[in-house]
Amino acid sequence: MAHFESELDDSVGTGWVRPHAARLWVRSAKAGRLRVRLLDSNGQLLDEGTFDPPTDEALDGTATFRWPDDVDGATTALEPAHTYDYEVFREPDALLGRGRLLTPPLGWDDCPERFAIAVASCHQPFGDDGSASTKARRLVEKVHEVLDSHDVKAVVLCGDQVYNDQPAALSLFDDEYFAQVAPPGRSSILECTREEVRALVQDRYRAFWGLDGFQRLQSRWACYPIPDDHDLVDNFGSAPEHASETWRAFREGALDACHDYQTSRVLGRHGDRPESLHHSFAWGPLRVFTMDLRSEKTSDGEVCSIYSDHQLAEVERFLHGNEDAGLLALVLSVPIAHIPEWLSAIGKPLEGEGGDLADRWGQPAARRSRDRLMALLHEHRERRPWQPLVLLGGDVHMGAVSELRWADGAASIHQLISSPLTNDEAAVFQHGSALAHEALQTIDGEGYPRCDVRLLPGTAALERNPVPALNVGIVEVSVREGRCFFRLQLLALNDEGEPVLVYESAELPGPMGGGPEARGDYTD
Repeated sequence: MAHFESELDDSVGTGWVRPHAARLWVRSAKAGRLRVRLLDSNGQLLDEGTFDPPTDEALDGTATFRWPDDVDGATTALEPAHTYDYEVFREPDALLGRGRLLTPPLGWDDCPERFAIAVASCHQPFGDDGSASTKARRLVEKVHEVLDSHDVKAVVLCGDQVYNDQPAALSLFDDEYFAQVAPPGRSSILECTREEVRALVQDRYRAFWGLDGFQRLQSRWACYPIPDDHDLVDNFGSAPEHASETWRAFREGALDACHDYQTSRVLGRHGDRPESLHHSFAWGPLRVFTMDLRSEKTSDGEVCSIYSDHQLAEVERFLHGNEDAGLLALVLSVPIAHIPEWLSAIGKPLEGEGGDLADRWGQPAARRSRDRLMALLHEHRERRPWQPLVLLGGDVHMGAVSELRWADGAASIHQLISSPLTNDEAAVFQHGSALAHEALQTIDGEGYPRCDVRLLPGTAALERNPVPALNVGIVEVSVREGRCFFRLQLLALNDEGEPVLVYESAELPGPMGGGPEARGDYTD
């Protein structure tokens, strides 16, 4: 029986980064005090201190802490708009890993004229034999150079950073494979306790994140992750059975493991895992809100609720509370604009409960959730037409850039989809997703005017859109005279196996509301 080729041992990761502080994440294969060293960009030691990770074995050696607040002996606060390196050792001298901190500016005065954030999703590089594909390995190993050249400051990981159900021969839902990893007396993952599920999914993280290029991505850039369905199981929450008692232990255990390896680097460990894993961050004039579309998603067969009232209120608070920002971004792991409504509507009759089509925003049972969010976005575009809004998504195994135009003339919204990063599935599926997206023309619901959707033309020779291949998205921001402008870009491998730009939008105007004097506070 095949096994995964990789295994994460000791490692580090960069979580949120602010002008004067940062949250770091570590995984240590053995217990012991950690020594954390802060260096300047030339490798000169600036400060160091120690951190004692929690001893709870259920955490699988993971821990998260703030520099400098949680590091004993550390006194050096970070400076805005600087580059730092850091090293973490398990005492006395076992290196867990090295990483980098790119601190954001305080505001407009020290903001660089150009910077970017990257967007990626769907990390599943393995075949049924447990080995990583050549293309997947190539992209994650080479993309670092391209991100550096584009002044990328942070990476949004918008779903499926681990797969519990793929590849098929190594799935936790495959009876033969599960028998090899099962706790004593368990014949199915759904028979396991919450604690057993947590441990099994933690094993998946160590396998999937053992791919060197993917782990280096997480240590060299501030990463803001959110789970999607495969972090649990395909289309989780779309089938009524997922809300049943039978699935409760699996849901809770898988989300616990997700918090251990992903969202604790953003949300910290203040008590138990929160009910929703949504979060936000800022980088200069850019503000980003990441919705959690999985941990609260439930269906009773008639109505599919994608998020809670509380989370929607948090989105509204974000939109109203960041009116001084130059550019807003909303991360939706499942893109709100992807396939035609008629295609979503046939999902249940064609596939049954919980299929891919039934997992979309446009399927009839989910339209109330879609329409409430669309109405909120329309209200923002009416109220703040000069403050641009970009939707960032993944999940659908193709890259695309689109414009959403309101029939009443309210300011447009732009959408960037980047998927997959490493899931090199059959071309027919990627092309099918791209064709479905090209067929999307309108979003028409209650509480807002009709919204027309079109693929956004690219510039010069960079006009491949959609992109049915492994890809990474970039939002490139330019700051000039108190205004923000941005370009949306997609990277993919060329014939020589090098990651290159294949799509770039024209520069999209985004004057900041209130002009140059409304600069605000970007310390998040």
